[in-house]
Amino acid sequence: MYYVRFFTLSILISLLALKGFSQADGFFGGSEMDFLMSKKPAKLMIFTADWCGPCKAAKQAMKQDVSLKRIVESYEVLEYNFDVAIPMKKKYNVRKVPTFIIVTDGEEIKRQVGFSSASKLKNFLD
Repeated sequence: MYYVRFFTLSILISLLALKGFSQADGFFGGSEMDFLMSKKPAKLMIFTADWCGPCKAAKQAMKQDVSLKRIVESYEVLEYNFDVAIPMKKKYNVRKVPTFIIVTDGEEIKRQVGFSSASKLKNFLD
């Protein structure tokens, strides 16, 4: 008798699980999955200048270092020219280049000023 109840209950749970995963309004109600799918990636704002040596080194590192490139690609990258994007420079109080700022939902999460190595930039972005 015990085995029959256990077997029946396990079949019922399995069927409910299959039904829940196959319909948008199943286990997750659809809204949780929509939330996860609609979540926008964080923005990586990079303030740089043509005359800046460390800026050029950072750009080169982001192209050549495969793991750094993957990390950077996980962000929505916005690059600003320090000499031209004066309103953005003032808005984010950027005084030196390169400056890397991570923004989520319009709010600054963290910032790094300067570039010394690809590994330090990876640590900042991770």
